[in-house]
Amino acid sequence: MITKILEKKQDYFGDQLNGVFSYKMIRAQEDSLITFRGAADVKEKMVDYEDVLNDDCIKAKEMVHFIMTIDGGSLREARLWQLMLMRHCYDSIVALGDGEFVHRLDGDDIYIGKDLKMSVSIATISNNAKMLVHAGINVDDEGAPVKTYSLNKLKIHPNKFAFDVLDKFEEEYNSVQRTLYKVVGVN
Repeated sequence: MITKILEKKQDYFGDQLNGVFSYKMIRAQEDSLITFRGAADVKEKMVDYEDVLNDDCIKAKEMVHFIMTIDGGSLREARLWQLMLMRHCYDSIVALGDGEFVHRLDGDDIYIGKDLKMSVSIATISNNAKMLVHAGINVDDEGAPVKTYSLNKLKIHPNKFAFDVLDKFEEEYNSVQRTLYKVVGVN
């Protein structure tokens, strides 16, 4: 797996969630997890149809965005990779934070306290047979349409957070891949 932090900020509108984003950005020809910082403003490219029916949107002044691309697989597998990524995001927030706040992971959503949401996330399949995941973690939650919290409020540096997540996720991904080569099937 290739992991990469893109230095140049770019806003997320939902169109980056496609099967060639990693190739376009870093010429990746293997599974990848790319992160970048930028605003979020998604209305037209919503993937979760429940959000479409509810006329919801994704909006924040700045987020750390993760785009995962993994070759092959099903929506079920993409959802499992999504949950793994969000667990690493949550663990990094807990590890890098000052411990003053109550954190919780509810499925693929990270909360501070009872109802302050820190994240958005979706898993899907591309038309060129790739599993795709987008996750966004609030850096500056100004403009968000729901009650939110952010890395800035937790005094967690976004780049340190992104690096920590990439490092831990890559390690677990590689562990999964090694298992594929060392475990034999049974009758």
